[in-house]
Amino acid sequence: TAAMSEGTVDDRYLQLQWRMTLSGLAVTLIPLWLLGAAIYLYFASAVEQDQRSQLRALALNRSAAIQLFLDERVSTLEVLAHTASRDDLTAPGELRNVLDILNESQHSFVDLGITGANGEHLAYEGPYSLEDRNYGGEPWFEETLQRGVHISDVFLGFRGVPHFVIAIRREDRPEPWILRATIDFEVFIRLVRSGQVGLTGDAYIVNRAGLFQTPPRFGGGILEKAPFNTNIAPPGVNVVFRETRDAGRIMSAFAWVASKDWLLVIDRDPAEPAVPLKQTLRIELIALIATSLLVGGAVIFHVRQLVSRLAAEDANRVRTEAQLAH
Repeated sequence: TAAMSEGTVDDRYLQLQWRMTLSGLAVTLIPLWLLGAAIYLYFASAVEQDQRSQLRALALNRSAAIQLFLDERVSTLEVLAHTASRDDLTAPGELRNVLDILNESQHSFVDLGITGANGEHLAYEGPYSLEDRNYGGEPWFEETLQRGVHISDVFLGFRGVPHFVIAIRREDRPEPWILRATIDFEVFIRLVRSGQVGLTGDAYIVNRAGLFQTPPRFGGGILEKAPFNTNIAPPGVNVVFRETRDAGRIMSAFAWVASKDWLLVIDRDPAEPAVPLKQTLRIELIALIATSLLVGGAVIFHVRQLVSRLAAEDANRVRTEAQLAH
């Protein structure tokens, strides 16, 4: 009976020790880990906001650069169309001289053409044999006759290679004529791709219909359909998270180009610039684990000491009561 009573007592102290240990660990470690989680979430939110701000500023800067590029070429062609007469520009060799002068400073014009109101070439200077081509019925030609100034979407045209043109209408007698210039596509692509950031970043342009106007680095080609609807990009500059073709997640900045219905897209893998955050998480986990081990060890040690003292005092009390009873 005494042995059973002693075993019961030992079990009682063991249960008490476990309850006190678990309570002590919960009271000390749960707030510690909650604090660590709160700190991590705060830093993660701060890093994401910083990424958004950087990407938004980059998209704003690059869209402004593209806008300036287009405005400068339009202004140059407008000045040329309204200061030189049709007879001057169609004189033998004159268009060659003009093209050389334009490319001395800007290096962005592939060819120049003077087109009559019926679409016939009056003069052409460039690397292609387009002198006998008639542009009547071409979308860019019709738009220029109606609006006076037109920047086309990227198209293949008679030359069979992707390009876009800027065309200016000049009102003249007996009929209006059009000055058309093809923009150096490689120069324009380099300008757009200057917005790429990081090893996996991308920068490209799509039109309102969602067709690539410049080639992306990953997945897709010129005039192919982009993997998203341009309706997700409201006016102005916006940064959103979207899914990729391979079910991944990417951060994209959208910026509409003011003078042309083009959407500049700058993609960035949100995990790539988050290396400092991962390092912070690793350091935080190491610190939390080390602190938890120290705190847990201290709690277990003190609980065992406390239960041992309690058991000793109880045993003392039992012996004193037994002596008193005797």
